[in-house]
Amino acid sequence: RDTLYGGVKHSSKRKAIYSAICATKTHPSVEWVYNQVRRDFPSVSLGTVYRNIAQLCACGFLKSVGAVNGEERFDADMSEHTHLVCKKCGAISDAGLSEKLPDFREISENLGFTVHRRELTYFGLCQECAAKEQQVN
Repeated sequence: RDTLYGGVKHSSKRKAIYSAICATKTHPSVEWVYNQVRRDFPSVSLGTVYRNIAQLCACGFLKSVGAVNGEERFDADMSEHTHLVCKKCGAISDAGLSEKLPDFREISENLGFTVHRRELTYFGLCQECAAKEQQVN
């Protein structure tokens, strides 16, 4: 059987969508991915990109890192890591920090809550936006 990524049926468009997200560290929006994939597949629709990203998320190959400036953003790095989100320009980056997160077993034992995933996101200003604010003030 011709499958892609652990049981998801092979599709050249799906592979291009996944590859575009894997190839960037910008945590792209669907619109960004759509514009990238259109270079090789001019007839791809925005709906196709949405559906394939949703399927790849459901299968655990992508994750949403939340909405920034009204656009949902995605990450192909499924490891546990921290994100930095600039509230001004919308840039999302990986923090590259190794801070200690609360142990999920502790949460499960103390609160009876089964943890499937955990993440930590900091919201603020990137260096460029902070520098621009300093110039204005």
